[in-house]
Amino acid sequence: MSVVVANLIQGASVSVGSDGSVSVTKSYLVSEYTGPPETVLEDVIFEPGIPAFGDPHPSTNFTAFVTTKSARAAEDDPRIFIVEVTYSQATAVAPPGSDALITLEANLNTKETNQDVAGDDMFVEWRPMPPQTGPPQDYIAHGVLASVQKPQVVAKFSKKFIGIPPFTMIGKLNSGSFFGDPAKTWLCTSIVATSTDNMQTFDVDYSFQRDDNSWKFTAVFIDPGSGEPPGENIEAGKGVKDFDMYNVASFAVLGLGV
Repeated sequence: MSVVVANLIQGASVSVGSDGSVSVTKSYLVSEYTGPPETVLEDVIFEPGIPAFGDPHPSTNFTAFVTTKSARAAEDDPRIFIVEVTYSQATAVAPPGSDALITLEANLNTKETNQDVAGDDMFVEWRPMPPQTGPPQDYIAHGVLASVQKPQVVAKFSKKFIGIPPFTMIGKLNSGSFFGDPAKTWLCTSIVATSTDNMQTFDVDYSFQRDDNSWKFTAVFIDPGSGEPPGENIEAGKGVKDFDMYNVASFAVLGLGV
């Protein structure tokens, strides 16, 4: 396996464009490469330890993402390679007068639940036929798991931007207020960017989906004997648990202004 050393001084640089956008180049040293020599320069840029395309800059004070990578052999040792990784700032600045086209859609999606419309746990009760002698047996409660159609709002933005769109936002939840909703309400599901001027500007389409339950996964215990979720005779708060499934990110870098 190759050995990767980060943060070399050689090849490191910072540049500022005429629009104020900042690009940072970081250098990495790759040694002990064991792959085929005919594809070494193509391969070393994907070695473990080298940032991937779209990865964010490690600094929390600088919002930029990997846009280009290049590799070359070291001058004093052809078995060692220098990989230069360039982070371009995702300014997402809208040109003057370019307002976003916003589309809101509402769809029905299937979700499983063990609660009714009032939020109460659903269960059915039954008991065996009463014996001919003796007191009747107690009722037995079985939980109910139902598939229901729940409305889900989809928001789509179309807008021209200056700068590289931050594609790493896909699959993230909003960490702050977005569309007037609290954190973890909106999931970024798609970013499609098209450029006709050599990536100076982009026509970008963003898609987001809304979920009132903060995109949590609700796990319901299923009794292996009955194949049913728990009924009313289970300890309060047990048998059902929510899990966080998505990371969060600040949607402010998208420059959508909502």
